[in-house]
Amino acid sequence: MSDQFIEDVRRSVAEAHSLPEAAAEFLVGTTLEELEASAAQLAELLTAHQADPEPGSPEESETMADVIARASFEKRERQRALIAALHPEPQQPRDGQGKFTTSGGLFGGGARPLVPAPKDPVREHDAIVLGLTQLSHLGRSQF
Repeated sequence: MSDQFIEDVRRSVAEAHSLPEAAAEFLVGTTLEELEASAAQLAELLTAHQADPEPGSPEESETMADVIARASFEKRERQRALIAALHPEPQQPRDGQGKFTTSGGLFGGGARPLVPAPKDPVREHDAIVLGLTQLSHLGRSQF
Protein backbone atom coordinates (compact mmCIF):
# COMPACT_ATOMS: atom_id res chain seq x y z
CA MET A 1 0.00 0.00 0.00
CA SER A 2 1.18 3.45 -0.78
CA ASP A 3 1.65 6.22 1.72
CA GLN A 4 -0.93 8.31 -0.12
CA PHE A 5 -3.57 5.58 0.32
CA ILE A 6 -2.87 5.35 4.07
CA GLU A 7 -3.14 9.13 4.40
CA ASP A 8 -6.46 9.10 2.51
CA VAL A 9 -7.84 6.39 4.81
CA ARG A 10 -6.74 8.35 7.91
CA ARG A 11 -8.38 11.53 6.56
CA SER A 12 -11.64 9.71 5.84
CA VAL A 13 -11.67 8.12 9.33
CA ALA A 14 -10.96 11.52 10.92
CA GLU A 15 -13.74 13.10 8.83
CA ALA A 16 -16.16 10.31 9.86
CA HIS A 17 -15.50 11.15 13.52
CA SER A 18 -15.85 14.94 12.95
CA LEU A 19 -12.16 15.56 13.59
CA PRO A 20 -10.24 18.34 11.85
CA GLU A 21 -8.13 17.31 8.88
CA ALA A 22 -4.92 18.06 10.80
CA ALA A 23 -5.91 15.45 13.42
CA ALA A 24 -5.59 12.65 10.84
CA GLU A 25 -1.83 12.43 11.35
CA PHE A 26 -2.40 11.58 15.05
CA LEU A 27 -4.43 8.48 14.23
CA VAL A 28 -2.43 5.29 14.80
CA GLY A 29 -3.09 1.75 13.75
CA THR A 30 -2.46 -0.73 10.96
CA THR A 31 -6.07 -1.85 10.42
CA LEU A 32 -9.26 0.07 9.84
CA GLU A 33 -10.62 -1.00 13.27
CA GLU A 34 -7.49 0.31 15.02
CA LEU A 35 -7.76 3.63 13.15
CA GLU A 36 -11.47 3.86 14.09
CA ALA A 37 -10.66 3.20 17.77
CA SER A 38 -7.86 5.77 17.70
CA ALA A 39 -10.18 8.35 16.07
CA ALA A 40 -12.91 7.69 18.65
CA GLN A 41 -10.42 8.14 21.48
CA LEU A 42 -9.04 11.35 19.98
CA ALA A 43 -12.57 12.72 19.43
CA GLU A 44 -13.41 11.97 23.09
CA LEU A 45 -10.26 13.78 24.26
CA LEU A 46 -11.00 16.82 22.11
CA THR A 47 -14.60 16.94 23.37
CA ALA A 48 -13.40 16.77 26.98
CA HIS A 49 -10.83 19.50 26.29
CA GLN A 50 -13.52 21.81 24.87
CA ALA A 51 -15.34 21.61 28.23
CA ASP A 52 -12.26 23.05 29.99
CA PRO A 53 -12.41 26.81 30.69
CA GLU A 54 -10.81 28.99 28.07
CA PRO A 55 -7.71 30.96 29.01
CA GLY A 56 -8.69 34.41 30.25
CA SER A 57 -12.16 33.31 31.40
CA PRO A 58 -13.20 34.07 35.03
CA GLU A 59 -12.56 30.46 36.08
CA GLU A 60 -9.09 30.52 34.54
CA SER A 61 -8.08 33.96 35.85
CA GLU A 62 -8.35 32.92 39.52
CA THR A 63 -5.01 33.42 41.24
CA MET A 64 -3.41 31.07 43.73
CA ALA A 65 -4.14 33.56 46.52
CA ASP A 66 -7.84 33.45 45.57
CA VAL A 67 -7.81 29.66 45.63
CA ILE A 68 -6.13 29.59 49.06
CA ALA A 69 -8.48 32.22 50.49
CA ARG A 70 -11.53 30.38 49.16
CA ALA A 71 -10.24 27.08 50.51
CA SER A 72 -9.64 28.65 53.93
CA PHE A 73 -13.17 30.10 53.99
CA GLU A 74 -14.72 26.79 52.90
CA LYS A 75 -12.73 24.95 55.58
CA ARG A 76 -14.06 27.28 58.29
CA GLU A 77 -17.60 26.79 57.03
CA ARG A 78 -17.19 22.98 57.09
CA GLN A 79 -15.80 23.19 60.64
CA ARG A 80 -18.74 25.34 61.79
CA ALA A 81 -21.20 22.90 60.27
CA LEU A 82 -19.43 19.95 61.90
CA ILE A 83 -19.37 21.65 65.31
CA ALA A 84 -23.05 22.52 65.00
CA ALA A 85 -23.86 18.91 64.10
CA LEU A 86 -21.80 17.45 66.95
CA HIS A 87 -22.69 20.05 69.60
CA PRO A 88 -26.32 21.15 69.21
CA GLU A 89 -27.73 23.99 71.31
CA PRO A 90 -28.50 22.85 74.88
CA GLN A 91 -32.12 22.20 75.77
CA GLN A 92 -31.74 23.70 79.25
CA PRO A 93 -31.67 27.53 79.28
CA ARG A 94 -28.53 29.43 80.25
CA ASP A 95 -28.01 32.74 82.01
CA GLY A 96 -25.94 35.67 80.71
CA GLN A 97 -22.67 34.03 81.78
CA GLY A 98 -23.47 30.78 79.98
CA LYS A 99 -24.33 28.81 83.12
CA PHE A 100 -27.38 26.58 83.22
CA THR A 101 -30.42 28.16 84.87
CA THR A 102 -33.39 26.59 86.61
CA SER A 103 -36.60 27.78 88.13
CA GLY A 104 -36.68 25.40 91.11
CA GLY A 105 -34.67 26.29 94.22
CA LEU A 106 -30.95 26.14 94.85
CA PHE A 107 -30.62 22.43 94.23
CA GLY A 108 -32.46 22.29 90.93
CA GLY A 109 -29.32 21.76 88.89
CA GLY A 110 -29.04 25.29 87.59
CA ALA A 111 -26.69 28.16 88.17
CA ARG A 112 -26.00 29.07 91.80
CA PRO A 113 -26.10 32.64 93.11
CA LEU A 114 -22.81 34.46 92.72
CA VAL A 115 -20.59 34.68 95.80
CA PRO A 116 -19.52 38.23 96.57
CA ALA A 117 -15.93 38.96 95.65
CA PRO A 118 -13.54 38.84 98.61
CA LYS A 119 -12.49 42.19 100.02
CA ASP A 120 -8.95 43.37 99.65
CA PRO A 121 -7.24 42.88 103.08
CA VAL A 122 -4.86 45.81 102.55
CA ARG A 123 -7.72 48.21 101.90
CA GLU A 124 -9.66 46.86 104.87
CA HIS A 125 -6.64 47.39 107.14
CA ASP A 126 -6.14 50.91 105.84
CA ALA A 127 -9.81 51.72 106.45
CA ILE A 128 -9.62 50.46 110.06
CA VAL A 129 -6.44 52.43 110.79
CA LEU A 130 -7.95 55.55 109.22
CA GLY A 131 -11.09 55.17 111.32
CA LEU A 132 -9.10 54.70 114.52
CA THR A 133 -6.90 57.70 113.71
CA GLN A 134 -9.94 59.89 113.22
CA LEU A 135 -11.36 58.71 116.52
CA SER A 136 -8.09 59.45 118.35
CA HIS A 137 -8.10 63.02 117.05
CA LEU A 138 -11.49 63.53 118.57
CA GLY A 139 -10.17 62.47 121.97
CA ARG A 140 -12.35 59.42 122.22
CA SER A 141 -9.69 56.80 121.89
CA GLN A 142 -6.34 55.95 123.44
CA PHE A 143 -4.83 54.99 120.08
